[in-house]
Amino acid sequence: MNLKKNGVALTALMLLMLLPVYAYAVTVTVTTDKTSYKPGESLVVRGVVSPVEAGQDVSIIVYSPLMEPKAFGQATPAADGTYSTTVMVFRDEDPSGIWTVQATYKGTTNSATFEFVGKPVVPPKTAITLEVSVDVGSVYYLGDTAELYVLTSYQGKAVEANLTAPSVYGPTALTATVSKVAGATGLFKITLSVPSTAKLGTYALVVSASHESEKYEGSGTALKTFMVSPKPTTAEDISGMKTDLGALKTDLGALKNETSTIKSDVAAAKKSASDAATAAAGAKSAVEAMSGTLYAAVILALIAAVAAVVGVIQITRKIAG
Repeated sequence: MNLKKNGVALTALMLLMLLPVYAYAVTVTVTTDKTSYKPGESLVVRGVVSPVEAGQDVSIIVYSPLMEPKAFGQATPAADGTYSTTVMVFRDEDPSGIWTVQATYKGTTNSATFEFVGKPVVPPKTAITLEVSVDVGSVYYLGDTAELYVLTSYQGKAVEANLTAPSVYGPTALTATVSKVAGATGLFKITLSVPSTAKLGTYALVVSASHESEKYEGSGTALKTFMVSPKPTTAEDISGMKTDLGALKTDLGALKNETSTIKSDVAAAKKSASDAATAAAGAKSAVEAMSGTLYAAVILALIAAVAAVVGVIQITRKIAG
């Protein structure tokens, strides 16, 4: 009887061992709060795990488009299996593209993707020495307004540039202004004013320019010298001088005529003076002659008076006698 019972029990146990054993499979889902991110935004990862086991966390890894690990995190599932955590904040230097987030729970892994749109990667610029060519004359004259031209180039090719206000050094401060020549790459015009009061001598013109483009950046400086001299005599000046000389000759002719008239007047005055002297001499002779005659008349009158007195005495004597 016991053997019979033991046989039944053993058979039942064997049948139980042959029945399939059902186990709960571990699952984990993962997603992000957004499909696309920008610099400065936070990446929030969330999902659901099952079955939930107390003390077991979800491990999270975030990969860049080159599958380089960029951030790590952990999240503790709630009683209902849900989890959520902020894993990272995107930076300007993070690469743009499709990123991957991976969540692992109890050996089971799942992943999701999202997009990050960062600042474009700008390659470093090549430093260059900008060529600055200045067309300057050797001599400028007092009162001139000169137009000079500047060309900026690199490796023989004209390039656009920023031209600073040119500087002029010399005995006098000169004014120079710059303007861009429309439609011409890298070509500028400098207007230089030389006042009539400027001091003569040697002057230096310094021009600086800078260039910056997608690939290149650099600067350059040019130095040119020139002379400031007196304004030369022109044909117009010579014509004016001839006119002035003609007028001077006319004035000299008139002066000669006036001098000749003065000479004639002087000669006439001299003749008048000579005639006056002759007349004075004649008057003197006349006076002298007149004085002799008068003297003789006075003597004769005295003689006559004496004779008369004598005659009266004789008559008186005769009467008395």
